[in-house]
Amino acid sequence: MIRLKAAFLCCSLLLAAAFTGCAADTAASSAPEPEKPSPSVQTTAQAETTPTAVTELRIQAGDRVFTAQLEDTPAAQALAAAMPMTLNMDEMNGNEKYFFLSDALPTNAERSGHIAAGDLMLYGDNCLVLFYESFQSAYSYTHLGSITDTAGLADALGSGSVEVSFSLAE
Repeated sequence: MIRLKAAFLCCSLLLAAAFTGCAADTAASSAPEPEKPSPSVQTTAQAETTPTAVTELRIQAGDRVFTAQLEDTPAAQALAAAMPMTLNMDEMNGNEKYFFLSDALPTNAERSGHIAAGDLMLYGDNCLVLFYESFQSAYSYTHLGSITDTAGLADALGSGSVEVSFSLAE
């Protein structure tokens, strides 16, 4: 398990270094964050995965499985490279589940105004958020992707903390 975490950390650092040169505006979002305790993420190192323009993600909550399409962005590619992972996501505001990742992802935060059920977003540079209700928001997020069919999503995620597994669709 320690070797897998070390391999994941090395891959994440290499990806972060590679993406730093890709966008001129990432320097503004790379301010050091205070250290947070490492979350309990179960992750398995995979052979180097190069996500394509349309990368599909499999999201499982309980016995329900949902398919999401990831954006073709550095943030979404970094998330895809970290797959698979199982996260214990916490509840917030009756409309979202969130989890603080141990590593920062590239950001390109924007204020969209409208959040749709099924949106998968990044708040800050390490808070993965899965929305299960649609609403208006003044917050800025980096859009990672969206679930294509959200029927049953709110029921699958429930009202408290929930274990959610993310993996690349095969």
